[in-house]
Amino acid sequence: MDRFLIRNNKKPNDGTQNSEPAPKKKKYDESSVKVRRYFVNKKHSLVTVWKLQKWHLSSKALRASYAVSYLVAKQKKPHTIAECLISPALVKVSEIMFDTKTATALQSIPVSNNTISRRIEDIASNIVMQVIEQIKLTKMFALQLDESTDVSGEAQVIVFVRYQDCSDIRENILFCQNLQSRTTGEELFKVIDKFFAEGGHLVGLLSISLQ
Repeated sequence: MDRFLIRNNKKPNDGTQNSEPAPKKKKYDESSVKVRRYFVNKKHSLVTVWKLQKWHLSSKALRASYAVSYLVAKQKKPHTIAECLISPALVKVSEIMFDTKTATALQSIPVSNNTISRRIEDIASNIVMQVIEQIKLTKMFALQLDESTDVSGEAQVIVFVRYQDCSDIRENILFCQNLQSRTTGEELFKVIDKFFAEGGHLVGLLSISLQ
């Protein structure tokens, strides 16, 4: 009977009485939240380090690819030699002298036939731009032309440039181009004029004497 009276003695809350809501119980305590936040931050830092290492490895692989391409071009070897011989040799030597991790890193160096061709073109363009920049710093320079015919019967002209670099006199190949028409002095002048005009390299007047 006492239990019945106690249960019926409770009145529903009609808003007339001010009662504060009971605080909600947290699903996780503070220690577990801190632990979870620690591991989340640790994951983000590890991902960042992994991305930086991957970028650093890719950067080194790119530099190595250009270095191999330069050696292939300098030795006048077929572009396929890098993929068929140089890369397998590097991997095999690293496996014997170092470890498989180093060998795997060497396998990431791009040395395919098309890649080597593009790298050589990039290197050639960069060398030409360096020569052009050096020419711009000189007051005068001299050009020398060599016209010849290749094995296919096409006429080609090689243009050499001689200029002063500080106290030294340098001579470099400026460009080589096929001649589609006659090999006259006028046509040769047009080829040279077009080269300087397209790149905006020519400043002032250029006088050429052909014999």
